[in-house]
Amino acid sequence: MPGIIPTTGYTGNTLLDCYRLDGTRLWRIDLGRNIRSEAHYTQFMVYDLDGDGKAELVVKTADGAVDGLGKVIGDASLDYRNSNGRVLEGNEYLTVFSGLTGGALYTTDYIPARRNVEAWGDRTGNRSDRFLACVAYLDGVKPSVVMCRGHYTRTVLAAYDWDGKELKSRWVFDTNDPQWKEYAGQGNHNLRVGDVDGDGCDEIIYGSCVINNDGTGLHNTGMGHGDAIHLT
Repeated sequence: MPGIIPTTGYTGNTLLDCYRLDGTRLWRIDLGRNIRSEAHYTQFMVYDLDGDGKAELVVKTADGAVDGLGKVIGDASLDYRNSNGRVLEGNEYLTVFSGLTGGALYTTDYIPARRNVEAWGDRTGNRSDRFLACVAYLDGVKPSVVMCRGHYTRTVLAAYDWDGKELKSRWVFDTNDPQWKEYAGQGNHNLRVGDVDGDGCDEIIYGSCVINNDGTGLHNTGMGHGDAIHLT
């Protein structure tokens, strides 16, 4: 049925291929068996984050991923898939790849970690594996990449800056923080980025709520989860 997300079944490795416009393949990143091929799962951002004229690629990775130069991330021997083909445990990473070569430039822990799957709202990993991402000019000058997890219950947005050598945390918005608890469950299956308050910096419109450029809650309608939102 349309809209039903399968909770069982193994998937193939998730592959990211980069091509020139003439059809020549530049590189392939194989995210491996510990990244499930599924809707809502792999959110990859391609953008020139450090202003060197070449784009980087930022995406969630796991043990056994292989970059465009053949280098393995983490421990290739690990297999976190359960009997249903779901990945509900194990290390989660965030990796910056070179847009030119597909080589891994920097890897850090993914925020937030899944930890207890049931804390996200179910036992199957459906709700803990809802991911979104965007690029936003949070300071109004340079682009930041924002990786997000959760639509229906807990919601976390983690903003990072890439300086060409290191991925540095700018802020983390987490509805487990008591001051933002009413922002939980407000997400959609997409998000939008724009300067909605006219301060010259981008905000993130996350379903029924808005996260300010400084990582604090700006607006919340409290209308809850919907499937889509548009900004103009």
